[in-house]
Amino acid sequence: MSNQNIRNTDSSDEIKPGSGHNEEKSTAAPPKAGKPKGKSGKGFLGLDLDLITILLMAKGALAPTIVLAMAQATSIASMLGTLGYLSAIISLFSMPILPRAKYLQGLVINATGMAIAVAGSLLTIYCVTEARRHTSPPATAAAGAPVGTTPSQTQVPYNASASAVAAVWLFFWIWLGNVVRHRLPQAQQACIMFCILTTVSTMNSPLFPTMTYAITFIKTLLKAVFLGLGIATGVALFIVPVASRTIVGKIFTGLLMSIKGCLTSYGALLKSFESEDAMADMLVADREPRAEVKAARAAIKGTSALQAKLQVELPFAKREVGIGKLGPDDMKELNERIRFVLLPTLGLESITGLFQHFAVLRNWTEERIGSLNPEEQADRDAAVKDWISNMQLVHKNFAEIIGVMKDAIDHVLIRLELIPTPKDRTKKAQDAKAEDVESTAQTTAPGTSGFAEYLDRKSSQFYSEKHLTLVEWGRRRGITWPDNFFDHPDTAPIDMPQTMDTETKIRKQQNQRQLYLLLYMEFLLFRMSRSLLDMVLFVDGLVANGHMKRNRLIIPSLKRIRRLFMDIFARDNISSTDGAMRDHSDGSHQVYMGASYDVMKDPEHLAPTNAYQRAGDLFRQISVFLESSAAAFGFRAAVAAMAVAIPAFLRDTQHFSNQYRLFWAVIMVAISMSPTAGQSLFGFLLRSSGTVIAMLLSWVTYYVAGNGKTPGILVLYWFFAACGLYMPLKKPQFLMIGIISSVTLTLIIGYELEARKLGKTAIAASGQVYLGILVFAPVRLATVLAGLFVGFIFTIFPYPISEHSQLRRDLGASLYMLANYYSSVHETMAHRIKGDYNTKTDKNDPARRLEKVRIKLFTKQLLMINSMKTYSNFSRWEIPIGGKFPKKQYDDIITSIENITNYMSLISYASMSFSYLDDSGKISQWARSFRQLVAEVGPTSHETIMLLTLLSGAIRDGRPLPPYMPSPSPYQLSEKLEKMDEDILSIRHINEPGYAAFAVLQLAARCIVVDMETLVARVKDLVGEMDFGFHVVDSVNSSVEGIEVDKNKNKHD
Repeated sequence: MSNQNIRNTDSSDEIKPGSGHNEEKSTAAPPKAGKPKGKSGKGFLGLDLDLITILLMAKGALAPTIVLAMAQATSIASMLGTLGYLSAIISLFSMPILPRAKYLQGLVINATGMAIAVAGSLLTIYCVTEARRHTSPPATAAAGAPVGTTPSQTQVPYNASASAVAAVWLFFWIWLGNVVRHRLPQAQQACIMFCILTTVSTMNSPLFPTMTYAITFIKTLLKAVFLGLGIATGVALFIVPVASRTIVGKIFTGLLMSIKGCLTSYGALLKSFESEDAMADMLVADREPRAEVKAARAAIKGTSALQAKLQVELPFAKREVGIGKLGPDDMKELNERIRFVLLPTLGLESITGLFQHFAVLRNWTEERIGSLNPEEQADRDAAVKDWISNMQLVHKNFAEIIGVMKDAIDHVLIRLELIPTPKDRTKKAQDAKAEDVESTAQTTAPGTSGFAEYLDRKSSQFYSEKHLTLVEWGRRRGITWPDNFFDHPDTAPIDMPQTMDTETKIRKQQNQRQLYLLLYMEFLLFRMSRSLLDMVLFVDGLVANGHMKRNRLIIPSLKRIRRLFMDIFARDNISSTDGAMRDHSDGSHQVYMGASYDVMKDPEHLAPTNAYQRAGDLFRQISVFLESSAAAFGFRAAVAAMAVAIPAFLRDTQHFSNQYRLFWAVIMVAISMSPTAGQSLFGFLLRSSGTVIAMLLSWVTYYVAGNGKTPGILVLYWFFAACGLYMPLKKPQFLMIGIISSVTLTLIIGYELEARKLGKTAIAASGQVYLGILVFAPVRLATVLAGLFVGFIFTIFPYPISEHSQLRRDLGASLYMLANYYSSVHETMAHRIKGDYNTKTDKNDPARRLEKVRIKLFTKQLLMINSMKTYSNFSRWEIPIGGKFPKKQYDDIITSIENITNYMSLISYASMSFSYLDDSGKISQWARSFRQLVAEVGPTSHETIMLLTLLSGAIRDGRPLPPYMPSPSPYQLSEKLEKMDEDILSIRHINEPGYAAFAVLQLAARCIVVDMETLVARVKDLVGEMDFGFHVVDSVNSSVEGIEVDKNKNKHD
């Protein structure tokens, strides 16, 4: 291999996973990006229904159908009593359509939650019966009540104390369930089932005269719950089993094909830049993008979405026992290599942004472009022609390397057996090469053993021919190079045209930008080719060592299995860079870590110094928890539920509440509350629609099946429940329509089948009123809608928790996190340039710790960006009160934050090249001088960090910005270096390995400045400026008597 084959061992390069919000909701196989669609285009009936989706829909509906069918057996019906429908609902909420590892993790959460719910219910009923016992004469037990039922109101007199105790416990359980639901999203389903069980048992508890009835009821409840979980588990593991590693394999395939699609779209985009119309459009700021630009952005958006999904599913695949060829470590290594391919892929997408940036610098906007004077128009026409000439110059090399990289992706897919090997690997191509002895000596087709060497040769050739492109670029500007110039660039003569000495500074900057952009694209394509070569070598190694020969039993380590279940309680903790990252000593050097590595300080408390103070800190965590947003959300949900539940605890309405099972309204309140008003309105509309659909489908199910024939009912129920699961699988944004419709359908059909099996007498004995399905379905609809409506009302009452306020708080936190990330990236870059950044050492090495912090900050920033986008989208669903919400300004700020984050990650990636300047053991004089000068200049921009911190505080607290605030200044590293050594960035050195990386840094830094200007302007629009100056306008002659301080005078002092 050539010396350019640099192994990517620094796992610190941040990859944008895109919008991963709600990724865990979708369980369908990922789209196979880049593969041709079938004849129907979008699948069956245009619904994107493939075979695996249809099977998963059928599988998900099978568990509740089995439970309802079992309940028709006398033995099961007598065991479950009137709780059979609850068992079916539990099996539906268990989500047996999930992949195996994810389902098993959920099973542990669900079983634990159900056990706690049953134990809590028993404690509640004990307290209620004790309250009854101490405040009334001993009640006469109602003998002979059916198993699983409660004594009727006529048998158990009303007791105010028992009802009051039950109401207090109901409030507590709903509060607890919603607190956990808010803090642990992975426990969402378990918390919903927890609220269902505790609500059912608690609202029935005032009807129990003694613990004898209570224990009978709890035993029946326990059997119903775990029967549902058991049936769901059997279906999940044995009916169309889906392994997490299978899902990951499909995501790997889709992701690699999507990267290939990105390369195709980039090739078309670069080709379009050779057109005068396309380039002229590109060099107009804010013009509607052309089709090629939209295609490239759509391709990268799909790639980012698949990358985000991969990061969600991969941990489960690595911790799963299964049959396959790739082990956990193999999947981890493959994921790392895909990460290194992705970043330059994402960086190429910013080319369009760079052209827009150049247009902004020249003030070529839509408004001005039509009113340019002849001199300005001539200047613009010359710039367009220059850029077209540049793109034509690199077209051949770029098109060739892009084609080779697409072949490399095919090679990886074939070697990993993710796509079939081309059977006739075009016998025509082999026949065509039959006469070429050298070609037949070594096969270079994707999927063959000689492809890695072919890719290495092509990548090295692309790199070595870079100087030919640069020579031609100079020749077109009148620069004459000797033939051996790049062999001795420091001493070889170079003839510069005299006009270049008299060029204006603006013209020199234009030439420099053109050169930097060419180097930028060349650098990213070359690094991508080397990353793909590394991946090719990795998969070839898997084939060579026998990994791909046969399937084998793969058992993860105990550590991974333990992590699978420990992640149940994992929460995102932003300040997780704790005291483990303190000052470090290696015996000969003492390394003092910055304050950001330590625990975040509390401005109201000093660090504890003794055991009493440490115990006090632990005690203070209780108050911190109670004032948290999770506790507040739980309290709001509990109050809303009690607003509906109160009739169940009053003398005059308790009997009515039990007859019509109004606890389902309470359950809907408890499980449908949303944290913010916009989400609540959106969810209310979706859940209401799902409930109405379920009622209509219940009638269709009952009457189409021969006016109530049980086999027909079960078959149609299974079909409609399967249709309801289409939403969770394919449209996760409409998840609630599918879930609520399936639950409501199960509730209505389950009740009807239960009543027919047990008889009206048993139903009446439980305190219910028997209603035919024509009446029962609308009653249940009204009950559910009432609960949903109350839940919506209490989201905005007594005061709304709006997306507006939450978005503003998150923006402040995101800007502060961006300042931290900005600082960490610049520290990384500085140390890499100095050559003292080494992450291969022990885990306590400062560079390793800096890497860990930087990746953590980047990951959390992406999560925050996705969260802000979600809040911004839901803000459209809020009921507008007062002035309009400035959504455009907020969206502009979010976009700028995302752009700056991406450019900083690109800087982090490009700076890796400086770590390799002396990998060969011999460093050039230019590299030595470059390191020395950069060390003297100092790359960290403290001005930008301070500005970001200031913007964070202003938008978070809603306070005006200070006056005379300096605007963000361009990152003038090149100018500073040239002042210290005018030859350091001379075109003599453009073939140096670090020169192209420096060009990437410069372009990315300049783009950051543009987004920083947008940030400052938009934040100033939102919060204003602290300015007490004023001016008087003479209405006669419109003159201004200035008694105002000139704001611009000292703006840059």
